[in-house]
Amino acid sequence: MSMYCTENHYNCDAFIMLYITLLLSLIATPVLVSAFEPEPTCTCQPTDGYLVTRLWTIVDANMTDQDVIDEFNEGFAPIVTHMNGFQRYTAAKTGNSSTVFFMNAFDTEELAHGAQEAA
Repeated sequence: MSMYCTENHYNCDAFIMLYITLLLSLIATPVLVSAFEPEPTCTCQPTDGYLVTRLWTIVDANMTDQDVIDEFNEGFAPIVTHMNGFQRYTAAKTGNSSTVFFMNAFDTEELAHGAQEAA
């Protein structure tokens, strides 16, 4: 500490305490931040299985993204939800009115592939 506490410094002890306090606060900061991380807002979906996604582009100017979702919910959703290995089915708007997102989750790749062919 001789380079910081010379004869010109009248309060060397105070400087050392400030230095130690600063050092300890830097060490403790990550611990304090991690203690206050927000909790997730939902539980994660199943992590085992196989996920298939599709983006459908609407080419019929008379159909909206909601029309396509409704058509799939009435036609395909009742079929896919009863297929072997089914876990989850989702249809969603994308923010682009000419594109719709679909997702299926199944126990295995083979079962998911069968659902993809059925779509």
